[in-house]
Amino acid sequence: MWFLVVSWLFAPFLFNPSGFEWQKIVDDWDDWTKWISSRGGIGVPATKSWESWWDEEQEHLQYTGWLGRFWEVILALWFFVYQYGIVYHLHVSQGSKSIIIYGLSWLVIVAVMIILKIAQAWRPLVKGPGMWGSVKALRRGYDYLIGLVIFTPLAVLAWFPFVSEI
Repeated sequence: MWFLVVSWLFAPFLFNPSGFEWQKIVDDWDDWTKWISSRGGIGVPATKSWESWWDEEQEHLQYTGWLGRFWEVILALWFFVYQYGIVYHLHVSQGSKSIIIYGLSWLVIVAVMIILKIAQAWRPLVKGPGMWGSVKALRRGYDYLIGLVIFTPLAVLAWFPFVSEI
């Protein structure tokens, strides 16, 4: 499964003739950081701003009823499948059978699901008490972290000139 994930993430760079050229990676990093830190708003396209892109991704929730929002939350339960695999099958707990390890792992995944997914599905209710800015900041942080996970190995490989020659 991990091979499949890595191949999906890095295949576009492996099969791109200039995928590991240092200047190209630096330019891509600059474009990406500008995109993720730009504010959205009226008339700002999704290609120019992370906020506009995120709003576009959630646009379907504005036109759905309570039942659609309920199913959006139910479909987000795949987070629990990941948590189960990480804690129980990748041995993150390092063999510890302590209830605290498992309790904390479930607490973290419940918090992530509530904050990042349920809050998106129930956006009008979350905006009322003024929590929407925090949800948006957490989601941007998550996307920024994933971007670092992708860019770091590319930058390390692009740093060596022989990689781009291969």
